[in-house]
Amino acid sequence: NLVALSTAVRSVTGLGRSLTVTDDGTGSSGFNRGGPLLSSTTVLGAGAAAAVGLALNEAVVLRSATMPQARELMAAVYHPGTKRGVDNSAFELAQIVVYDPIAHSVISAAGNLPTARSMTSAAYDPVTARIYVFGGRQLGGIHLDQIVSFNPANQAVAAVSTTLASGRVETSAVHDPASGDIILFGGNATGTWLSDVAAFHPSGSSTTLLAPMPSPRAGTSALRHPLTGKIAVYGGEDNGVPTAQVLEFDPATRVTSPRAVTLPSARSRTAAAAASHDLRFMVFGGTAAAAGFNESLEHVQISSGVFRSAVFDTANLSQLGTLSWTPAVQADTSVAVGFSFRAGNVATPGATWSNGGLFGAVANGGALAPFGTSRYVQFAATFTTTNVSTSAVVSDVTLTYNQTAASGTLVSSAFDSGFPGNVLRSVRWAGIFSPGTTSQFQLRTAPDDGGGNPGAWSAWLGPTSSTDAYTDPNGGQVVHSSHSDGLSDRFFQYRVVLFSSSTLLPAVLSTVTLKTNHLPGVPTFNSFVALSSSDIQAAFTDGSDNETDFVLSTGTLPGPTNIGVSTGTGNGPGTGGAQSVLVRGLLPNVAYFARVRARNAPDAVFSAYSGELNIFTFSNVPTGLAVSSVSLTSATLAWGAAGNPNNTPYEVSFSTDGFLAHASTPVAFAAGLTDTTTTLLDLTPGTTYTFRVRAQNGNAVATLFSAAVTTPTLPSPLTNLVGAALGVSSAAWTWDSSGPAARYRVTSASAGVLLDDLAAASFTYVGASTNSTVGIRVQPYTGTAFGALSAASTVFTLAADPAGFAAVSQGTGAISLSWTSAGNPPSTRYEVSLSTVGFPFAVSTPIALGAAFTATATTYVGLTSGTTHHWRVRAFNGDALATAFAAASTQTLPGALTTPTPTALGVSSISWTWTNTAGPAVTSYVLSRASDGVTVTTVSATSFTETALSSDTAYGLRVRAVGGAGSGALTAAATVFTHAAPPSATAVAAVFLDSATLSWSPSGNPGRTVYQVERATPSGSFAAGGSSTGTTFLLVNLLADATHTFRVRAVNGDGVLSAYDAAVSTYVRGLLPSPASGFRAVPVGAARIRLDWTVSPTTTVVRYDLFTDSATGSVDYALAFASVASPTSFYLTAPLTANATYLFGIRAVDERGAVERNVDVLASALAVSSAPPLSAFVRSPAGGSRAWGDRLTLTAALVAGVQADLARVTFQFRASTAAAWQDVTAAEAERPNPALSPPYAVFWDVTALAGGRVQLRALARGVDGVDDPAP
Repeated sequence: NLVALSTAVRSVTGLGRSLTVTDDGTGSSGFNRGGPLLSSTTVLGAGAAAAVGLALNEAVVLRSATMPQARELMAAVYHPGTKRGVDNSAFELAQIVVYDPIAHSVISAAGNLPTARSMTSAAYDPVTARIYVFGGRQLGGIHLDQIVSFNPANQAVAAVSTTLASGRVETSAVHDPASGDIILFGGNATGTWLSDVAAFHPSGSSTTLLAPMPSPRAGTSALRHPLTGKIAVYGGEDNGVPTAQVLEFDPATRVTSPRAVTLPSARSRTAAAAASHDLRFMVFGGTAAAAGFNESLEHVQISSGVFRSAVFDTANLSQLGTLSWTPAVQADTSVAVGFSFRAGNVATPGATWSNGGLFGAVANGGALAPFGTSRYVQFAATFTTTNVSTSAVVSDVTLTYNQTAASGTLVSSAFDSGFPGNVLRSVRWAGIFSPGTTSQFQLRTAPDDGGGNPGAWSAWLGPTSSTDAYTDPNGGQVVHSSHSDGLSDRFFQYRVVLFSSSTLLPAVLSTVTLKTNHLPGVPTFNSFVALSSSDIQAAFTDGSDNETDFVLSTGTLPGPTNIGVSTGTGNGPGTGGAQSVLVRGLLPNVAYFARVRARNAPDAVFSAYSGELNIFTFSNVPTGLAVSSVSLTSATLAWGAAGNPNNTPYEVSFSTDGFLAHASTPVAFAAGLTDTTTTLLDLTPGTTYTFRVRAQNGNAVATLFSAAVTTPTLPSPLTNLVGAALGVSSAAWTWDSSGPAARYRVTSASAGVLLDDLAAASFTYVGASTNSTVGIRVQPYTGTAFGALSAASTVFTLAADPAGFAAVSQGTGAISLSWTSAGNPPSTRYEVSLSTVGFPFAVSTPIALGAAFTATATTYVGLTSGTTHHWRVRAFNGDALATAFAAASTQTLPGALTTPTPTALGVSSISWTWTNTAGPAVTSYVLSRASDGVTVTTVSATSFTETALSSDTAYGLRVRAVGGAGSGALTAAATVFTHAAPPSATAVAAVFLDSATLSWSPSGNPGRTVYQVERATPSGSFAAGGSSTGTTFLLVNLLADATHTFRVRAVNGDGVLSAYDAAVSTYVRGLLPSPASGFRAVPVGAARIRLDWTVSPTTTVVRYDLFTDSATGSVDYALAFASVASPTSFYLTAPLTANATYLFGIRAVDERGAVERNVDVLASALAVSSAPPLSAFVRSPAGGSRAWGDRLTLTAALVAGVQADLARVTFQFRASTAAAWQDVTAAEAERPNPALSPPYAVFWDVTALAGGRVQLRALARGVDGVDDPAP
């Protein structure tokens, strides 16, 4: 089908246009169009209220010049005559340094400050032509309130009469021309951080406090802006914390407030100066917590900037009109803005643009015609300000111009094809297209909305997508696939765009032609019927007037798309004809889906699919049904699937009469059985069954039944076979019935001999032996089949009662028993039970059934002596059935007693006790002497007290029990000593240097009695002194210079102590240990001191107590600060107070606790943080030594360092800790003091010294000339 669409269209010419830049967007109306602005300009405000102006950014940047070294606490001032600055160092110096910012050089001035100082500030006063230096710190940490003037012309220095309010350091100072004052900021007044702002009046030599800064700070620097007159204050610190903040002081309001700009990093103690000739603001040096700075920083403040617009494309050659902007006049006279313009016909500005590519100035509303006819334009705005706090602004920029329309679009009306589905084949057009003009097309389609109108339109599309177009007027481009598929395209429409570029001529379009085709109508799918397990018949009705044939699509899933069987049309131009097609070769019981389409083969056009139908093919009849694994109540069936798929369901049925009158379906189709085997349960035993099976397809159509099979079930086995003994020779059995028609064969369990064939479910056996086994097996059967033979059931006949039971005593703990078997076999088991009070109470079973005792006699031992024992016995058959009891009784003899327990009651009596363990028949007890067996007495109780005995003497007894049946055995002997008598008349018989002899009376004790001697320590507590069997004792090694107390007591043979005799005392002079020697103290660093000494010659010394003066000069011997066990001869102290001198003492303590009392063995040292690298000590004489005569030999040795580093050793002395050290006077020139070489010895002339204690030390000096700081 060809659709000719007539039209006449051309581009518009002479269009008046304007371009306005007015907002903050990135489009053609936004100042941000074309990317980021220059760094000096920015967009102010938002939306339509946006404007462009200076960025007004400030920054503090690092410059290349550096000072000679990092420094802080400086003062710097710019001098306009020399264009230089001055600098005062951070240390206490009188030096003044001059800095030249032009040459970036640093030199020293000729004049100096009155005194060395640091932490000053300075400012230049142009009226007096002087630089004033304020405050500062003098040597010794003194904060100055002095003001000093410096004349740059002759570099002379003089003090000003007035002073600051208080001494202070680290202020900053700047001259304010408006008031003629020098303004001072902050500072530190002897530890107080100041927020002061003070004004110094050079003409009147006075100061005034102004409004303070926002917070205290010291170490700031400050400078004045020559144009604004405002003062910037940089950095500083508050309580030692540096800041990067920049403050601004306004001379008009005299108020100080923070600015947004900050230093590159927090710092204090910088110096700052402003160069007015080129508006450069410099900041020097400073310090932070981590390190100092030698940097030169510049505070940059923007005063001008250029905004350059993006290049604007007017889209076609244009006649330029005017350029205008708002506001026309700036509100602030300190700011200004000017515009320039350029234009061209290439996108990138260059030599082909107006004015060779350079911008030309344009007045507000000025004509742009001189810039020529152009397509591309660009403007620039230059902003200037003399106040860095404000900027000129431009809110709107408008450009006017005239041009030919660059493009124009025509959308056609909607064309109705009259068919629901169309295939667009091509689009072509004709017209007049001059050079610089062209055209392009896009298409879209829409379905019928149900009312004969277009529904939802598709997107506008070119040959491949929505972003391209048809550009071949001859229709040579393939139409987009969505417009050639015949779907949703009853209506179609085109859109044409006409283009005109770099020309005033329009594009002209005259005609447009579309080529289309429509789809065949959809057939009606009437039926889809299964004919067998492999064939299906499809029937449908023709619904198209242009088909050539019909194509059936089939598959096992919904929505088949294959081109399957086809059939030719019966009525091509007409509709309504009935058609059918047979589908063969299908699989059984499979769901097949189908739908049909009409086809126009020449154009390869199909109708839409008909509705979809589906059907299952029939299932095949199962084959080869067989039965196996037949049991009492179950049977397993299996059959062949006959090609049916695995999901085919099966039904199983059976009958007990060959399906004549009875049938049952144990497995219905609803059970979902898809396997080809199953096991049927719950069948009746001994019954004949007939089985059959059939299949069903997915549409629930069942097949015929398979061939049937028949089989019987087995008879049920015998159950509950139970036997029981009836007497000593008979037994009986019963069991459950195997059915009303069953009979039973009873055979012997051992040989299988048939005992009986009967219909009843019971059997009795007679004629068996006593306590013997009888067993049977039973097999049920019917007329057609035998059941399983039962397991054997065996029972024992009963045992006979035991006869002739007798019990005979065999001593104190044994009884023998005997009886006859009464005809029981030798394997018969017997139970024996016992009671000592008479049955049925307190019964025990010495021989239980579980013991399997088969003898007819036994003897029991370990029975209770002197007790009547009642016995009984009975027999058990093999099934543990018991006979009646036979009984007998007898009595045991008395038993032995426990060994008696003796208790000495004093020096002449003993108590004896024991426990009756002989039995309840005991009537009395006989006591015999252990040594000779002589009877001492007979008693009825279990205790006896023996009197009139000797002190500290051993006595022993034995006991036996007597009852009605005789006497028991004697106990073991028990022996005890009577108490010893306390000694008397204790006295000190003799006293020696460190020993004493005691004597006492035995008080009637035998000669073997032991006496314990105790002595009391000086503290008053007693300790063991020794023991003796005599009446005297020597105590040795007594504590010296102490009164000793002694006491004595006796100990009997059992270790029982007597009371003490009265104590006696005596004084012992004794010997004290000798003190240690060679005592010295050496500093080892970390404020610790090592003590060394030579051990005491007294061999009984066990420890050394150490004492200290705690750096007071007097050793405290009341409490030792440490104790060291002998023979250790050194000690390292804990950390002491650094840089304090400590004096130490030492005393020896012997094994008796005796402490020698010397106050002469002393050593001293200085506690230092780091051990000296070189240190010496006095080797001789040893500390604590006593010397006589007029000369004393002194020697020294190294305790730290090496000989090669030692230059000399100087010997020094003093009379007390409080006295100053003096050099020792050498007695001989050959041995000078200081000693210069090993062995470092000096002969000391002591004739001028008075008697008394003297302290000595050796002072080492290294080859580097450095003395030991802690000798």
